[in-house]
Amino acid sequence: MLISIPSDRRDSKCPNCAGVIQPEAIMCRFCKRGISTEHFRKCRFCGEMIRKAAIKCCFCLKDLTEPRSGHPPEGAPVPRRPLHPLGAGAVTLPLPEPEEQDAISHDPSKED
Repeated sequence: MLISIPSDRRDSKCPNCAGVIQPEAIMCRFCKRGISTEHFRKCRFCGEMIRKAAIKCCFCLKDLTEPRSGHPPEGAPVPRRPLHPLGAGAVTLPLPEPEEQDAISHDPSKED
């Protein structure tokens, strides 16, 4: 005996774990990750789906209440590596010239 499923009531797959879920599902019952963009949004740090009202990501544990401006908040640690790596067209600083006294003491024309 075959049971036919109406065409408007087809199950879909979770984009994270491929588990079979209902089309109107808000969260996957298998992997517990958010699916609905009405209730969830992507974390700006790790890209995982988190609740829209979240103040801290449950995956990467980053604080989501920080302002999103281009400048870090005052007192924030300085990154160890540059945000934009230097390319071929980058400006470089010239090397310092040797001091005059060092140049005179190493002058080969004044040697005995």
